[in-house]
Amino acid sequence: MSLRRTVAVARKEGRHILRDSRSLTMALAVPILMLLLFGLALSLDVDNIPIMIFDRDQTAKSRELIQQFRGSRYFEIVGYTDSYKAIERGNRSQ
Repeated sequence: MSLRRTVAVARKEGRHILRDSRSLTMALAVPILMLLLFGLALSLDVDNIPIMIFDRDQTAKSRELIQQFRGSRYFEIVGYTDSYKAIERGNRSQ
């Protein structure tokens, strides 16, 4: 029973939109405008994440990994430390 009511209301609204040119324009223009705005203006990329380097290993592999972080646009190295406590203090201050 409710499906018939839903279809009847959808038909009525469809006729109303097609009859009124402003409603038809709004029904077509608003979703297109939203697609353009969200597609061009909204970016979910995360850039320039501040990180501190705590390298206890000091091997060629760890230096290579640090170099990859340095070359990435996603991370920004804000400093180097020799203790984990400095990293904890840095996280609390942000």
